Amino acid sequence: MPSRVRRLSVLCLLLACALLRVSVAAWSLIGHLPCRAGASRTVLRASNAKRSAPRLRNPFKLLGLDPGAEKAALRPAFKKLAATVHPDVPGTGDAAAFQQVLWAYQELSNTDRWHHWSQLARGVPLDAMPVPYEDAYVELCNMWPDDLRRKQDELRKQDESDADALDEFEARLRYQSAKKAEVKSSQADSLRKLIQGPYEEEGENYGRPTFRKADEGQRAAIYYWAERDGADCDGWWIGADVGGDVVFAFNINQASMTPPATGWRFPLRGPVDNSLQVLQGPPGQIEISFAA
Repeated sequence: MPSRVRRLSVLCLLLACALLRVSVAAWSLIGHLPCRAGASRTVLRASNAKRSAPRLRNPFKLLGLDPGAEKAALRPAFKKLAATVHPDVPGTGDAAAFQQVLWAYQELSNTDRWHHWSQLARGVPLDAMPVPYEDAYVELCNMWPDDLRRKQDELRKQDESDADALDEFEARLRYQSAKKAEVKSSQADSLRKLIQGPYEEEGENYGRPTFRKADEGQRAAIYYWAERDGADCDGWWIGADVGGDVVFAFNINQASMTPPATGWRFPLRGPVDNSLQVLQGPPGQIEISFAA
């Protein structure tokens, strides 16, 4: 009987030792986990958000950059596209396209992301590329909660700084657009004053009458020019001199034997301005006016 009790005691002792070893191994494994609870939840949320984020095009393609381009080409490429697709740009503004371009600019502003997207665009195998955010993940996992809060504050301040810089750029772009429109409008007003008024016939060009402005202090003429210099030159012109390089308006009506009443493209590189009218007066006289 005593020997049986001793054997049973030894068996219980061995079982207790085994359980103790398992417990120690488990606690050791838990102790070597890469991050604490607060950081774990933060990283998990970031990971879930990243997985749920929509798939976007390669930012190099969005900005029209070659994957092998220098980092210095990023800002000029963004400015060039923003000047076209920004929502405040009349005619070509596109809010959705600007959001894509802005995302691409912010993504490539980060040196690590630039390297990642550059390799991806050049077809480098994924297993040969560094894992995105790996360094940031390790850094977060080894942070105490206070360090993590400080890091979050730093990132928030950086985001605010980037947002302020973008707001400043957008304000500057709106100012430049308004200034250009103001200058263009002022130039158009000056040209209107220059060409409007009475004209008198002074000869012919290509068998059609030419007219010179009656006010000698302002050089302006209306004349016809054939396709000698190209088909796009065939039509009626308003310029400083007959056949001169300084021209103000053009009318493609090639059939008319006298200056057409309407259909003039003014300013020269602009659309047809229906307010510009050529009015017939007494024989040998015409007048240019702008309807209100």
